[in-house]
Amino acid sequence: MEENNFFKSNFVGRDGFNWWIGQIADEKSYEKQVTGGGFGYRYKVRIMGYHPYNTSLLPDDDLPFAHVMLPPGSGTGSGQWAESIHFNQGDVVIGFFLDGDNGQVPIIMGMFGNSKFRSEDSDIPSPFKVFSGYSKTVKPSRYTIKNEVNDNSDESQPSPESRPREETVQRETKPLIPDQGKISTVPCKESSIANSVNEISASIENFVKDIRTFKAQFDEGTEYYRDLVKEEIAGVTEHIRNWSGGIVGPTVAGTYEGLVPILQGGLDMLYKTVYGIVLAATGSTQAAHKAGVKAQEAMVGPVKAVQDLYKCIVGQVLNGVADMVEGMLNSIVDNVANFADCMVDQFVGGILNGVIDRISGMMTGVLGGVSKILTFFSNFSVDNMIRNSLDLLSGLVGFASCNKRKVVNRGTCKYINGIGEVSGNDVDMGRILGNANVANAAKVAAKATGFPLDGVQDIVGALDMFDPNMKVPGFKSALGACYSGFPTVCGGPKINIFGGRGSGANALALMGNFVGEGSSRTGSVISIKVADGGSGYLYPPFVEVTDNCKQGYGAHAQAILKDGKVDSIYIVTEGEGYPVEDDSPLVIDKVIIVNPGTGYGDNTFVTDQFDNEYDVEVFNGSIVRVTPINNIDITEIPIFEVIGTGDGAQLSAVLTDERPPQGEVKQVIDCVS
Repeated sequence: MEENNFFKSNFVGRDGFNWWIGQIADEKSYEKQVTGGGFGYRYKVRIMGYHPYNTSLLPDDDLPFAHVMLPPGSGTGSGQWAESIHFNQGDVVIGFFLDGDNGQVPIIMGMFGNSKFRSEDSDIPSPFKVFSGYSKTVKPSRYTIKNEVNDNSDESQPSPESRPREETVQRETKPLIPDQGKISTVPCKESSIANSVNEISASIENFVKDIRTFKAQFDEGTEYYRDLVKEEIAGVTEHIRNWSGGIVGPTVAGTYEGLVPILQGGLDMLYKTVYGIVLAATGSTQAAHKAGVKAQEAMVGPVKAVQDLYKCIVGQVLNGVADMVEGMLNSIVDNVANFADCMVDQFVGGILNGVIDRISGMMTGVLGGVSKILTFFSNFSVDNMIRNSLDLLSGLVGFASCNKRKVVNRGTCKYINGIGEVSGNDVDMGRILGNANVANAAKVAAKATGFPLDGVQDIVGALDMFDPNMKVPGFKSALGACYSGFPTVCGGPKINIFGGRGSGANALALMGNFVGEGSSRTGSVISIKVADGGSGYLYPPFVEVTDNCKQGYGAHAQAILKDGKVDSIYIVTEGEGYPVEDDSPLVIDKVIIVNPGTGYGDNTFVTDQFDNEYDVEVFNGSIVRVTPINNIDITEIPIFEVIGTGDGAQLSAVLTDERPPQGEVKQVIDCVS
């Protein structure tokens, strides 16, 4: 070895490839690294043949750090593209020394999966012995059995993070609800109440999906299933309760804002009433004025009590939200099979009913002290005042707006993890308050008959989620047709256009690549036809392709603007599996130049797999226009081939189901000269 050192070049890659097998040491030896205090991906590794089998001779703390060689496609972090790399203590890894024979700079290339035939795990890490990967920072999932096998056997269990729901087996594992496919939100609305509704909407949609997963995997009659649901409800209740502060705060602020002119007007009318009575009795304006002022002064204490209650009422009202939310979530478990946007309006309306009742109840006492003022307003009640004023409910004017953080609308507020931006239901407080009032009226009517509604319904009102028929096709109620069952008919793909600061754009999906027959026939979205370009767009909006059965997947498209309108939409990926409603023949309407390229000459021409002909216009070496000459029926996305001296051009076709009228002149070709 020493003789060979004379011939070492000390140049990476020229002094041989020395590989090794080792084991990730006890996590305690590199705890700072895995808890965020280190850098890169590094692990302490005990290498066979290089390091002793005894921690007294070489403690884990003195082992070298091995850097991890990232696999292709994982990303380095550049351009904000990266995937996490993770090893656990006890993992057996393979690698090489970057410094050759010196053996001081180990690099991890990969690992060996744990076999079902390996020795029983030890809870105490020991050099080159089998011990568990669970540690202080890696806890066993509460949703999976403790299984550390990863080989080609029936005992192998994928990690919770990558496990599809469909693979979870009731016989021996609990389900983990993965983040993939979950709804996430960002605060992009213009008021706190709208952002709260947006977050509550995402929470309910995720909750419905999770409960549906539980029901698919477990027997609903088992105690295990009930415990899972109870745990899920507790977590979602706490989350919604926290976000309900954005509803309670503006509602309380709006209530006090509404009381200000009433109290001021009442004090003024009290003065005038007392003034008139005393003046009539004494004939003295001075005495009448003093009496009127004293009457007002007598109200200072009661009015101050109303003001003082405002300081603490938000927290007290919010404390009562959890029980309402828990009750509504339990009803969703029983009566809802599929998420519908209308459920959010009703759910938030139920919260509002409870909040309004609680505010009204808490203020009853202090308002009794100012009854002399309120007598001037017939049939006054806090409940009616809030319900009859949307502005008060939203806390949109006066002092409430001074404390309200303005959030600029940034476009999309809703994301599906692993998929991207999706359209969300608009927050319509008028519609929500309308639902709340209808449900509350039913509650009041039931109470008047001497048969109040059961449980939490007597607080939040008669919402559809308490009705078992809500998931029955054709369901309707006083609140509308809020059907929460599965679609009975799978319709074709729909195009949702949102964001971009504009509005009004809509488009139709055009399909091809058909598979199957009859009702099971599916296809891909090979083009999108703009029906209305809308107006006011400052930047290209998001384009979402979806179907009511959530059967299709993978279609993505991008919008192109012109003068603040959506001029066209081109397909990025066509997806598959979308239900087919219309299979009309399609022809090329126009060609979008995604990238004009460079270096093209006048002899450039374009073709596709259908042998369509195109007129190509080149300017300064770039393709500036491609016009279709003929119209051949197509059923898949045209793949363009640009033939010429240049490179870099990218073209995309926009298709149409409207064939040009026969006899229309597309191009005049001089065949004589």
